[in-house]
Amino acid sequence: MPVDFFNEKCRTSSNNERFGLCDDPPPPHKPAYIDENNEDEWIGIVTNKSLLDVNFYAVDHCIELPLLENGKKPSRCDGILLAGRILIFVELKSRDVRRKIWLQEGIDQLISTINLFRWNADLVSYDRVVAHICNKKRPISHSGRSEKIQKFKDTTGLMLYTDQVIQL
Repeated sequence: MPVDFFNEKCRTSSNNERFGLCDDPPPPHKPAYIDENNEDEWIGIVTNKSLLDVNFYAVDHCIELPLLENGKKPSRCDGILLAGRILIFVELKSRDVRRKIWLQEGIDQLISTINLFRWNADLVSYDRVVAHICNKKRPISHSGRSEKIQKFKDTTGLMLYTDQVIQL
């Protein structure tokens, strides 16, 4: 079954110079989305100085993905930002920051989604493809993460950023 990562029912949009990405805590499970007004709720912050038309396609809790061989749902990131020929895989983390595994969980979710995307679409048609883990509680990347970032690049071929701010 082909996966439609750009399903219109999963899309929110903005062309503001600055806006946020939100993922409401469960329950119930709802897809992540763009928000332009409630800065206190923003997990990721997108700076869009060129005022591009930006679409955010929720993946988790919105896109149907095929089950794994063991019958379980695959791990997935929260969504994909698309602005022209820029494609950014996004995982939003606002909880579990005291647990040391939040970063690795985010990496695993991104890798799973990137692999699924590659099986269903082509990355070479984009000028820039990267991945972001945004954490509201840890807004600035820590230099001690460089080993995990390099391993992610070796695994996926993509650059991983771990800052709260996504610059287009």
